[in-house]
Amino acid sequence: MDLRYLNAFVKVCDAKSFTVAALSLGLTQPAVSKQIRRLEQDLGVPLFNRDDNGISLTDAGREAYRTATQILAEWTKLTLACKPYFESLQGTLSIGSSTTPARHLLLSHLQQFHAVHPHVTLRVQVEDSQRTLDALLQSEIDIAFVGIEPHSADLVRTPLASDRLVVVASASYNFHDDWRLSPFLLREDGSGTGAAAKQALADLGVDTERLNVVARLNSSTLVLDFVAAGLGLAVISSWEAAQAVRQGRIQVVADLNYRREFHVVTRRVPKQTELTDAFLHAIAPHSSGPEEQDEE
Repeated sequence: MDLRYLNAFVKVCDAKSFTVAALSLGLTQPAVSKQIRRLEQDLGVPLFNRDDNGISLTDAGREAYRTATQILAEWTKLTLACKPYFESLQGTLSIGSSTTPARHLLLSHLQQFHAVHPHVTLRVQVEDSQRTLDALLQSEIDIAFVGIEPHSADLVRTPLASDRLVVVASASYNFHDDWRLSPFLLREDGSGTGAAAKQALADLGVDTERLNVVARLNSSTLVLDFVAAGLGLAVISSWEAAQAVRQGRIQVVADLNYRREFHVVTRRVPKQTELTDAFLHAIAPHSSGPEEQDEE
């Protein structure tokens, strides 16, 4: 059971609205809808009646609401009981992140942690996913946010969020062209987005080795700039694409129907440091990404 789902469920019940609940949680409405669906799947029953007049709780939903509020209240009590043991934490916590989670996930988690532990100094470095995992294995950082699964038995991963991959082009791109034959911009080796893009294209029968690759770039920001300038197409995160599309800089040519997972990774040790434990504890109920494109 994921506390995020219970929290979202209670918020929707109290607000009697998915949209209002999403605003209070700082999430998109589709992301809240997705959390409710997953809770319903976990419990095996529908929690809401949905019709043209809005939403109402089913009988199972009313029972779930009573229990969920009790569970969340107990979680709050537990958090408060543990707080004195962490309040005086000091020191430096080193966090590594690949570029996409650094831009779209990391900030909210750092804000949550800093609010509870203001005396801890946070050191953040941004590299591609593979270099970030290498730094973790070498004990250069304490925690990693990455877009690839670690293969080392010395590392432990926890799912954090997921996004979609889309093909993007400049705003002036001609849709009469076959995008598979267009010039392409790829991420560098070691990039989580690059590895996921290669797999997503392969699933469609597109071999990246046969693409007309005009550049390999080590930054998602550079990729967006090059695409907007008309230098080629690229496969990027839907999160990365969203703002640039709204600004009219680029357009989405194709949705690859491929979801890519992000993970929080730590070293496999008998006992984590107090700082690492405190960080993982702080973000546990809040792990979520700016997911979109789901049911209303």
